[in-house]
Amino acid sequence: MHKRSNWKFNYVHKDLYQFFFLNDKNVIYKTQARSSTILPLIMNINVGVHDGYTFFKLTPNASMVGYKLGEFVRTRQAFRYGKK
Repeated sequence: MHKRSNWKFNYVHKDLYQFFFLNDKNVIYKTQARSSTILPLIMNINVGVHDGYTFFKLTPNASMVGYKLGEFVRTRQAFRYGKK
């Protein structure tokens, strides 16, 4: 696991936790709970994680277990001068 994840407690938002037991593989559950830990029961379920502007589609796999949802979503936009 990631060093930061080691000292942070495992936390899963209650609505997110309930959704995983009622999951439907075709539905993307949108959440702003970026601090929620990825558990083994979340694997291969589509989750939309809010990045501050839109929802980023994330499908957790076995290598992501133990990390937080927010660690896999970019929150900063690349800046360019002269946008066209």
